[in-house]
Amino acid sequence: MRQKIIFIINPHSGVDRVKALESIIEKHLDQDQFNPEIVRTEYAGHGTILAQEAYTAGHRYIVAV
Repeated sequence: MRQKIIFIINPHSGVDRVKALESIIEKHLDQDQFNPEIVRTEYAGHGTILAQEAYTAGHRYIVAV
C-alpha cells in the first residue's frame, strides 16, 4: 500500500523554482511507495491550515517546501 505524502509549496517564494520542485518530486519520489500530492499556499498562514487538513485526512508525511 502506498503511503500518503503531501508537499506544501509557497509559490511566492521563488516562482521559477515551483515548477522545478514539482518536477524533482515527481522524478525522484518512489511512486510505488508513495502517493504524492502537491498543494500551493494562497495567503499568509495558509500553510498551517493545509498541514492540519493533511494530517486530518491521514497523510503519513507532510513536507513544507
